[in-house]
Amino acid sequence: MANELYSPYEGNYESPGDFRYQGRGAAGAPGNGYGYTGPEQFRPLTPWAYLGYGILFSIPLVGLIALGYYSLNDDNINRRSFARSYWCMALVAVGLLLLAGPFDLSVMSAGALPFL
Repeated sequence: MANELYSPYEGNYESPGDFRYQGRGAAGAPGNGYGYTGPEQFRPLTPWAYLGYGILFSIPLVGLIALGYYSLNDDNINRRSFARSYWCMALVAVGLLLLAGPFDLSVMSAGALPFL
């Protein structure tokens, strides 16, 4: 009994190391490997998807177009929310740069930071 550990990959489950692994949803139903079996519109994004979209949105012109498209598209609600949050963070960053810009110029022009 001590050597018999529970493994979620026994029985109907396939090994996650297998390239054909599709994952299973709740109660062994087909899913995306994260247990979600609901509508495609509400499918959660994987951490790799967040990383990929973050890189895509960082590309200067293509990212701006993709950001506008995904922030208005409702094919996936989580992707749309991520795109909108990226807009919010960009606006906060631009606002901070506009607030800090005059301060940086005044400090540097006064000679307080001669090494800059």
